[in-house]
Amino acid sequence: MNLLASLGPQFLFFIIATFVLVKSADIFIENAENIGRSLKWPSFLTGVLIVAIGTSLPELATGIASILKAGEGDLVGDMTVGNVLGSNIANVFLGLGLVILIANKNIKFKQNIFHVHFPILMVATISMIFMLQDKIVSLFEGLILLGIMSAYLWFLFDDNQMNKKKTVKERFEKFEFKWQYILWVVAGLSGVIIASDFVIGSILKQGDVLIETFGLDPVVKTALATTLVAIGTSLPEMMVVYTSVRRGRAEMAIGNILGSNIFNIVMILGISSLIHPLEVSEFNVSLNLMFVVATFFVYWAISKDQEITKQEALAMICLYALYVFELISWVIG
Repeated sequence: MNLLASLGPQFLFFIIATFVLVKSADIFIENAENIGRSLKWPSFLTGVLIVAIGTSLPELATGIASILKAGEGDLVGDMTVGNVLGSNIANVFLGLGLVILIANKNIKFKQNIFHVHFPILMVATISMIFMLQDKIVSLFEGLILLGIMSAYLWFLFDDNQMNKKKTVKERFEKFEFKWQYILWVVAGLSGVIIASDFVIGSILKQGDVLIETFGLDPVVKTALATTLVAIGTSLPEMMVVYTSVRRGRAEMAIGNILGSNIFNIVMILGISSLIHPLEVSEFNVSLNLMFVVATFFVYWAISKDQEITKQEALAMICLYALYVFELISWVIG
């Protein structure tokens, strides 16, 4: 009873803060897309670039908050790394798998979308694997990641790519710019940052209560926290993917997941390491990193035919269930 009394308020704060986090991200994305349309950006650039960055903002905000809130004895930045890895796992296995099952339809996409994102994701993933081997992401390594991000942005903004993605309808579409869009973008971003601070605070306090009650290893707090926060901050991606699939915009769904996973690695780890070198636990290196690599190969395997079926989506859900099982086994063991 004392445990429930201690965890109850914090769990309620977590639910409310996560709702505000998702809603704020949704406001940001919607108005950022309106700005892109008013500036006559092609849908590929506005839909993939802006949405991918927008849905990565919760991870970035929670990552920075966890570094600033790190206490004595904590591995500074470990929750940031765990959040990135956990979110990338959830994005693919839940963001695609669960959403496709709920939408009850296969999705097909053009091969050029796969070619745009996948090589960059491969470079980012391989770079991260090498960087995490010494269990620290240094400032220099963070600069390398930001360099990869700059190359990705340059590629997306390349005039030839932009012109190829514009349709006749988009070239003649008139969409008036409104200053309210900027105000709502700022409001949405502010909500993301503030809500992220509450999410991290409530999770850390719940972890402290569990550690004191059951005498758990402090590293367990990171394992539990990163898993919950990763799922919570992956909700915007899931919402965008669901909407895209239901509307028959498979390229948007695929691009959002791949783009978000890229930005999670290069932007979040890159920026966070500039604040403080990221210290990484054995949990993240041994378990989370292994499943992130698995998501890369699974996505590559199921995407070669430019279609993701409901059967493949079910397999991804099973892989996430396996991840949760391994997580529980790691915590108990």
